[in-house]
Amino acid sequence: MKKSFLFLLFVIGLAGISKAQQITFTEVIHDFDEFDERDGSMSYDFHFSNTGDKPLLIKQVITGCGCTSAKWSDKPYAPGAKGVVRITYVPEE
Repeated sequence: MKKSFLFLLFVIGLAGISKAQQITFTEVIHDFDEFDERDGSMSYDFHFSNTGDKPLLIKQVITGCGCTSAKWSDKPYAPGAKGVVRITYVPEE
């Protein structure tokens, strides 16, 4: 069965959010286009930078449905540091 899946990076919970903390993603939407779910899980890395002037700590990433999961580092990102949030789509079996 071929399926098309569009993922939009919705919400990221930041520790102690203030005007000094800012995260900027290179993109916030990824379209997996058509694929065969029998091929298994698919992942995509959303790259970001800490464009604020204080350390940034990602505490939570909320995905759009139960078929997706997110992975990220729990380390603080210094101003100017770059990082990745990996989103994985797991098809129902």
